Amino acid sequence: MPRLRPGETFDAVLYAPAYHEFRKAPLRFKGSLVGVALQGALRTCDADGRVFPAADPLRAALPLLRPGWIAFFSDEDTARPEAFARELAERRILAILTRGHNGATLFELDGSEHHHPALPAAPADPTGAGDCFAAAFLVRLAETDSLAEAMRFALAAGALAVEAPGLAAIPSRTAIEERLNREAA
Repeated sequence: MPRLRPGETFDAVLYAPAYHEFRKAPLRFKGSLVGVALQGALRTCDADGRVFPAADPLRAALPLLRPGWIAFFSDEDTARPEAFARELAERRILAILTRGHNGATLFELDGSEHHHPALPAAPADPTGAGDCFAAAFLVRLAETDSLAEAMRFALAAGALAVEAPGLAAIPSRTAIEERLNREAA
């Protein structure tokens, strides 16, 4: 993690604990737009190394979050994703539930829910698509302060991220904007 000078902040931060390497949320992000990818935190494993969703996702996630932050997770990360998202929103954490080819749902702090359909994609490899989605969402939200704009931008990034294997799938800003323009036409 880069060293911050006193008073220095980042515009946006995405932290994505892979598997329980943080016990609590870092405090270094004061003044920044902060998103947390919860996939690793919402998983546990048995003695044989089999990975499965945590029995209590709220207990697993809350130490890594702060009110005003944004939580990203997929419908595969927990048994009751909508209920979990609502619990986060009740705690003043904006929750974004990604649903693969079914789009994403935004659970706002006022209790409203907004589903956004996925953009068409020719899937090759879904690995990393959620992280691309989350990063794109934060970048665009920091730029525009618009949840709707951020969601559109993130959905385009997610669609592009599944269309190639590995690092080749990480979309550039230009590619995301071209996809948005093509979809709007």
